[in-house]
Amino acid sequence: MRAFFIHMALLMLSLQTFAAEEHSRQVEVGFEPETILIGHPSVLTLQVEVPVGGVLVWPDASEIESHDIEIIRFGQVDTIARTENTLIAKQVHTVTAWKEAFIPLPPLSFKHILENDTVFLESTARLLQVKGVDVDLEQDIKDIKPLFRIPYSWRDFLPYVLALMILAAMVYFVVNYLKKKKKPEKQVELWDKPEVPAHIAALSSLEMLNRKELWQQGHIKQYYSELTMILRKYISKRFHIQAIEMSTTEIMNILPSSLTEDSTIALVRDILLTADLVKFAKFRPEDQEHVRTMEDAMDFIKTTIPQERNVE
Repeated sequence: MRAFFIHMALLMLSLQTFAAEEHSRQVEVGFEPETILIGHPSVLTLQVEVPVGGVLVWPDASEIESHDIEIIRFGQVDTIARTENTLIAKQVHTVTAWKEAFIPLPPLSFKHILENDTVFLESTARLLQVKGVDVDLEQDIKDIKPLFRIPYSWRDFLPYVLALMILAAMVYFVVNYLKKKKKPEKQVELWDKPEVPAHIAALSSLEMLNRKELWQQGHIKQYYSELTMILRKYISKRFHIQAIEMSTTEIMNILPSSLTEDSTIALVRDILLTADLVKFAKFRPEDQEHVRTMEDAMDFIKTTIPQERNVE
């Protein structure tokens, strides 16, 4: 009888041991790699095999982080295999540690609830070895990892762009202010001075044109343009005719009413017609013609100087 009870006790102990071994085989926990440098990452894998159905409760993250191990990236639960009767689920965390030591990870508790039956599963303890960084005291201090550049974005340059725009605006307003402040007074041309007679302004302008030596330098069109403009200004001021805006034909139609001598009118007509041919027909007179045109212009002005009246 005593032998029977002993055999029954041994059988029950064997069944409990088998159940415990079966449960332990359902949970796998491990580090990869199991040895790291301080601050370097390691992958912590939690894998559970349970019957299909029910609810699987995973260990809380605090159970891991309460042992000098920090989770730097949490993983989601993923089903990696499924059969008709079993389910294999997996969760992967990225962890690290910040002290040089052998850091143990105690058994983690899992719970599987199926209908009215609750099974508690427990992993085996694991060990994470954390090594320090070898330091050569004879070398200069340097970072564990090299520095890397963060890519620039437009927000990084925005303050500099705004500052540059403000500076450019300030320079613009200062320069404009100084220009307005130092802007020289516009000189009144000789023609605009009412106290200067028309013939004085005209003869003075012709002398200045002569000193430019335009036709000698090949600027024939410019020479005749400036010469006829002087004559038009003289006619406008002397005879009160808007000759500057008139064509040659219009001037010759209205000028005889102010002049009586045909020879004087002929001088003006020849000068204006020659200038029109040069400006619009690309006519190129001889050098003597340039000199003669200047002399004719001076003769016309001198012969039309108003006579002074003697006041008794």
